[in-house]
Amino acid sequence: MSAISTRRATIDHLDAIAPLFDAYRQFYKQAPDLPLARRFIQERLQRNESVVFVAETGTMKIVGFCQLYPTFCSVRAAHTYV
Repeated sequence: MSAISTRRATIDHLDAIAPLFDAYRQFYKQAPDLPLARRFIQERLQRNESVVFVAETGTMKIVGFCQLYPTFCSVRAAHTYV
């Protein structure tokens, strides 16, 4: 088994992330819609509305992603991510 590494995604990863995001939505019983998935991820990345990390194999194949949304924690009185 090859090692998996993670790094922050850029807009250059969009075409690899979009089908994974579409599959994620389908898992939650949403109809397949690759253009919607691509547009949603593209907008989040371009507007800096979320932070996306990708998981890559040793051959640089993207096999997973994690999307974090910035918000605030009133208890800590600080920024945080969900």
